[in-house]
Amino acid sequence: NTIQLTSQLNLTSLYNKSKWLKGINQKFDQRGRGVTPKKTFKTVTYEQTGLRLRPNFARSVTHNLKTEDVKVKAFDAEGKEIDFELNIRSDKRVTIRTDKDLEDVRVVVEGQIPERENIALFLFEGTVRILMGVKNISGSFSQTNGTLMPGYKPSTQFLGMEKNQSIFAPGFPFVAGWQDPDFAWKAVRNNWLTTDSTINAAFMLSRNENITLRSTIEPLPNLRIELNALRSQTKNKNEYYLANEFGVFNSFNPMATGNFSISIISIHSLFERSSSKNNYISEVFEQFKENRIVIANRLSENRDNFKNAPLPIDDEEVSRFPYGYGALSQDVLFYSFLSAYTGVSPEKVKLTQFPLIPMPNWQITYDGLSKLKPFRKILRNFTIRHGYRSTFSIGAFASNLDYNPGDDGLSYIEDLNRNYLPELEISNISVNEQFNPLFSLDATWNNSLTNRIEVRNSRTIAMSFANNQVSENKNWEFIVGSGYRFENLPLIFGSATGGSRTLKSDLRVNVDFSLRKNYTILRKIVENTNTHSAGQNILSIKTSAEYVVSDQVTIRLFFDRVVNTPLVSNSYATANTSFGFSLRFTMIQ
Repeated sequence: NTIQLTSQLNLTSLYNKSKWLKGINQKFDQRGRGVTPKKTFKTVTYEQTGLRLRPNFARSVTHNLKTEDVKVKAFDAEGKEIDFELNIRSDKRVTIRTDKDLEDVRVVVEGQIPERENIALFLFEGTVRILMGVKNISGSFSQTNGTLMPGYKPSTQFLGMEKNQSIFAPGFPFVAGWQDPDFAWKAVRNNWLTTDSTINAAFMLSRNENITLRSTIEPLPNLRIELNALRSQTKNKNEYYLANEFGVFNSFNPMATGNFSISIISIHSLFERSSSKNNYISEVFEQFKENRIVIANRLSENRDNFKNAPLPIDDEEVSRFPYGYGALSQDVLFYSFLSAYTGVSPEKVKLTQFPLIPMPNWQITYDGLSKLKPFRKILRNFTIRHGYRSTFSIGAFASNLDYNPGDDGLSYIEDLNRNYLPELEISNISVNEQFNPLFSLDATWNNSLTNRIEVRNSRTIAMSFANNQVSENKNWEFIVGSGYRFENLPLIFGSATGGSRTLKSDLRVNVDFSLRKNYTILRKIVENTNTHSAGQNILSIKTSAEYVVSDQVTIRLFFDRVVNTPLVSNSYATANTSFGFSLRFTMIQ
């Protein structure tokens, strides 16, 4: 059966319920699109009294209102409005002229000046706009369950069931999707299983769970942040149900297997550099080894009757560890690795192999530069991108058949190294981290030129419990590209009759250059060595020219060259060159 739950919260619709919040959104969205906000004006007034006006003499009035958009009125001593000739000399001064001789004249100047935006109000509304940047939040949960029952005898007659000894097999709950962990014993009790000893397949319950959380944030116009968090777990429970010579069923070898992955943040150590200059030493790996004693003590203290005595081994390094949790204990290595490569203190890292809450990864995009007034004339589009993704994975795990929990839920059975057996045997764990890209600049100019610069960075750290070794693979890549579109380029076709036909279409030319470096370092815990085992520099040049002959036919010429230079002595340099042309036919429009 499959269970799916999906929820979505559209916060933009919620914000628009408020006229005030909607107005703030519209105001800042217009700014982001390069739309100049509509100016608002306010009226300012200047008044001067006691003026003497002489016939045909221009009297100057200095108002200092800093605007030429003014209206001027003059009144005589009795308050009657006077007719006069007005001249606006500047944004601070006007002159008035009349043909009468007047005293005690009052002049009123009214001007319109742009209203300055209230800085405090702007900052407040800007803060509100940032808080409203969360546009939507969504989440989904899916669970798929399955049951496999080998040796099941009844057939299918009605709704997937058959009446067997007055009971419908396998039952309404089963055909409806209910996953019963005791279904195998139910089948035994109702005689639904064959006693054929040649059938040697396990009863299996499978479960796959996926959790996805997403959110889109736009704190500023044209700046979009997409957050996502993932958690996935697959678990299979296997058990054999076999009948003896008397037809009595018994269960054998119960085992749980599966894998697990969850999104995390491990960015703190991504840019750490290891080279031959420092013998490829990694500070994070050294921290991983130091974390072991802290983790071992925490695990030991979780036991009801833990022993503080060191392991009875004459080794200064080993003797520091508590009984049952040595330097190479699987549980000790697991949590020490998780602590070191996620940047969480060993005193605070949660002692659970399957973390419940995933951490957010992100993709950031900004495409507002071309919408700003200074860049509109030269840029058609300009996009800046940055992305980060990191996943912690348990490659495969299986239940330990020798694990026997006591009253405290923990097993006290030891292996040959005097370490307590873990409940699950884990083959390997890993952290896969990517800046894809670290940053990317894509520009499309108004003259049909395109440019692209991109830097990528990634690494994979894998811990193998089979040989107590950490493998660290790092990749770095720099990409630069350019292209141009020649519009309406004529292409002349000749014919057998001697005529010709001229076709005009766009020719797109692209050149991409990339330099990539990757290397692998093996870090052995017991031997305390760091070995540069593999690596290479890869130089790539790709060029192409594409011409659209028609809606259905496209011609493409290309030239590619890849040069591989190894960084270790057990490999040799290679170079590959490919060139040619291709015709692409599109049969359906």
